[in-house]
Amino acid sequence: MATPKREATIFSYKVILDNEGKLITEITTLPIEDEEIMKEAFSRSREERVFYTSLVKEAKRKLLPIHEWLEKYCQNII
Repeated sequence: MATPKREATIFSYKVILDNEGKLITEITTLPIEDEEIMKEAFSRSREERVFYTSLVKEAKRKLLPIHEWLEKYCQNII
């Protein structure tokens, strides 16, 4: 019997080439806005939940300008 995976995506950034040849950028994060999900996911420790929430917020803050620039760039090169 396979062991279930015990991993989760905290923050992910992708540049995707779709079927039509378009470049798409995508940010995926923990659902930090959904308090119920966050409490369930990090039920062992409030400090752990606060840490990961802060990590996602800081990553978004730093990468959102790059994400926006890359989206505009991808739209203009095609």
